[in-house]
Amino acid sequence: MFFEKLFIQDLTDKINIVDVVGARVKLKKTGGNFSGLCPFHNEKTPSFSVNIAKGFYHCFGCGASGSVISFVMQYENLPFVEAVQSLCQRFGIALPEQNIQSQEKSAKNQLEYQRLTRVMQKANDFYCEELKKSTIAQDYLIQRKLSPAVIEKYKIGYAPNSWQNFNNQNISGADLLNTGLQKQNEKGKIYDRLRDRITYPIFNNRGTIIGFGARAISDDNKPKYLNSPQTKLFDKSYELYGMYQILNSKNKFDSIILTEGYMDVISLSQHGFENAVSASGTAISAHQIQSLHRFCDIIIVCLDSDQAGINAALKITYIALPLLKENKQIKFITLPAGDDPDDYIQNNGAEKFNILIENSKSIEIFLLEHIKNQYQTDDIAGKNATINEVYKIINLIQDESYKKIFTEFFSRELGVNISDIQSQSTLQPKNATEKLTMTPIRKMLSLLIQNPEFSQDLLSNPDVFKNNIKGMEVLKTIMDDVIKFNLTTVASLDEHLKEYSFYDYLKKLLMSYDYFKQTNLGNNADKDTQHKIFMNLTDSFIKPQLRNERQKLNNIWQETDSLTPEQKNRLDEINKKLKTKNHAEN
Repeated sequence: MFFEKLFIQDLTDKINIVDVVGARVKLKKTGGNFSGLCPFHNEKTPSFSVNIAKGFYHCFGCGASGSVISFVMQYENLPFVEAVQSLCQRFGIALPEQNIQSQEKSAKNQLEYQRLTRVMQKANDFYCEELKKSTIAQDYLIQRKLSPAVIEKYKIGYAPNSWQNFNNQNISGADLLNTGLQKQNEKGKIYDRLRDRITYPIFNNRGTIIGFGARAISDDNKPKYLNSPQTKLFDKSYELYGMYQILNSKNKFDSIILTEGYMDVISLSQHGFENAVSASGTAISAHQIQSLHRFCDIIIVCLDSDQAGINAALKITYIALPLLKENKQIKFITLPAGDDPDDYIQNNGAEKFNILIENSKSIEIFLLEHIKNQYQTDDIAGKNATINEVYKIINLIQDESYKKIFTEFFSRELGVNISDIQSQSTLQPKNATEKLTMTPIRKMLSLLIQNPEFSQDLLSNPDVFKNNIKGMEVLKTIMDDVIKFNLTTVASLDEHLKEYSFYDYLKKLLMSYDYFKQTNLGNNADKDTQHKIFMNLTDSFIKPQLRNERQKLNNIWQETDSLTPEQKNRLDEINKKLKTKNHAEN
């Protein structure tokens, strides 16, 4: 379903955001806003603020912010369309009838999605049939000790060693490119991406094939592992290989084993550990950690024992620390040197692997061992380096109770004073909510996204955009869109800006400009002060530009003893503008 921007703006204008948030969060009136404990991270002191007039919420602790639609999406884990439908149903707002154009666009997108998923299914059917024909591929899987049952469970196949496997498959060339099954080189030649490889289809949570992982059979076929690229179907940062099989299982799991590769998942499953997943050809993302924790309380990380695997495990700890919540755990298995989960389970069996699970280390123990291996605390330099490392870890944690537990734990185990860690922690902002240095352009952006109506002031002062400093283009984009789409509220502007790559950057600005915190997210009662600050910032860009331009025109006049009519008019215009702005200051 496709919603017009006007409908979304009307929806956010009609719904009182406090009615929605207040049903899930205990709110207290504080000045012109409402505040409460943030529902998106654990805290003891309220840092979550809701502004009715702007239809906007913001947490100064974890950075969560947005409109009423954003809140429902984040709180109830709903996609955009379902969040809109949920709000409309609750408040008795009729969903718009899809006009012909939007209906056609929605139908076209849906048809394309269905067509591309059929192409992927057809490709996997082809790969599975080719596996039955290839003794080399079958011998390889036998060598890897895979049973027919597990091959069927994960729909493993084989891509023949041919450049054009799909020539006779009645699939368009565009669809083969759009699914990533084929690629085009710099010379324009189109050919199959996967050749002479074992294929591992990647399913989404609904059981639709959206991508492939593949492993070369021959040592000469480089790289060893190859994955589908990002496509309209496949987003590597969201999908987890093996998750569909877990969701489709009759068994219930208290934990999930997070591994590094497809074969790790398959081998563990074959040995009875059906609760294993792996990333789909990329590093683990925060979204994937959160998805796993919605499904179970315990994530057990079991990566390869080489240096790359150790580094990947450390990266997971830094991603996971800000997400730690009550009753949610992350543990780590350390495999013997040279092993990966596939090797270990094949060589040692399920019983010994189960012992590894039972002896898995908590995240703080895992980090402690890392710190002890990296630093020595018997000299001043080593002690300072240790405190700095602990500081980084502590400041990643958002949950105050976890922060206290970790501080006391590292202080005790490393022999450093809690006061040393705490004093170091005051030197820098939290990494998870790291503040930006507030330059004038960043202040203007912060004020503009909280006051969309200031766009009219920018429109009346086009000279401001003659500056080529970083951020000015973003400022102009926001101004143009506010005027073009009539985005009169913070909520409607927020929903609109989500389409841009700089959206996360703008959210960070809200946390960096203390003015908002001091004035309760820009309370309407202080609108005049905000507007004055905004105009002063605007003038700080315009006046140097005007003075420079005036100086150039005066130089021309002195050198040539004349100006063109256009130049004279421009010089008069500049003088008037500067006089007006100087008068306004006085």
